[in-house]
Amino acid sequence: MRILCVGDTHVGSRKGLTPRSAFDKFTNSFQEWIINEWETDFIPNHKNPDYLCLLGDIVDGAGSKSSVELITTSVDRQVNFAQELLLPLIGKGTKVLGLAGSGYHRGKGTGFDSDYQVVKALNGEWNPERFTISFPEFSENILFVHKSINPETEFKKIADNLLRHPNYKRPTLIVGAHLHYYRGQSRIGLKIYHIPCFEYLSEFMEGVPAYPDIGAFEIEFNEKGKKAEPITYAIPSEVFEGMDGWVVQLPAIAEEIKAGRKRKEEGELSGALAKMPSNTINRKKRGLKKSAVVEPSSGHLSQNWKKNKKEVKSKKEEPLQDSKYLSQNWNRKNK
Repeated sequence: MRILCVGDTHVGSRKGLTPRSAFDKFTNSFQEWIINEWETDFIPNHKNPDYLCLLGDIVDGAGSKSSVELITTSVDRQVNFAQELLLPLIGKGTKVLGLAGSGYHRGKGTGFDSDYQVVKALNGEWNPERFTISFPEFSENILFVHKSINPETEFKKIADNLLRHPNYKRPTLIVGAHLHYYRGQSRIGLKIYHIPCFEYLSEFMEGVPAYPDIGAFEIEFNEKGKKAEPITYAIPSEVFEGMDGWVVQLPAIAEEIKAGRKRKEEGELSGALAKMPSNTINRKKRGLKKSAVVEPSSGHLSQNWKKNKKEVKSKKEEPLQDSKYLSQNWNRKNK
């Protein structure tokens, strides 16, 4: 029985795992190196697991804070890239399980959860917060989450559940992601692991005094026992050097990327107009003219004011009835 855990691949980011089909002239040394490791080592040696657990942040998202380090701002394309990368890992008997990553990356509040879309594209089972895989024959109950795990908090939750729910199955192992570096802890029979990632040093890790650990995590049960260990890849010095140069050029790259996106948007708009029938365009133009608020000129206003003034004056100058006739009528009524 083998469980492969993958998380924080950040597909779509220029610092994340990238398929060759998404390479362009801005592709950097990390992208080239990690896809080579993925294709030549990771897939051949770890494909066809019994369970493939996707622990969140599989794609990088639309980049609402900054989009210059993205290959594409289209989350649909990022999901397609992720599917392209992960499909070779899946065998006929592989069960795919997935959960939600960070709200920023998965698009919380947008109505489009990218982690959910990836899991569904792979015909997997979706569990938003956490999920458990139990192996009674090995007396193992494994809990999977995305966020960083505080051991004290988890121990308290376990104690509370044991007291409140007599049939509660205490986890023997907790596996989480999010931190971007590997960490293993053990206490009173409970082991907690934070798995590696597939993203280069990002703003998220600036406060961490270490580079990220690149890779995944694998758990295996057999007649000899249980094995739970990270799968890691050491970043070569030439990749660090290449990335240092890429970061220096990033401001200029960012300007070129922005200009290219603007040209693309203008081209798409021109193409849409070219495909639109001329009568539709004219109808839309007429609709715009009718709905537009036109401010009258000062000359137009003065002409209207003079016209109104003349009308008022002509009404004032209309002759009144004869005063003698009025007095006679008054005298007749009062007799």
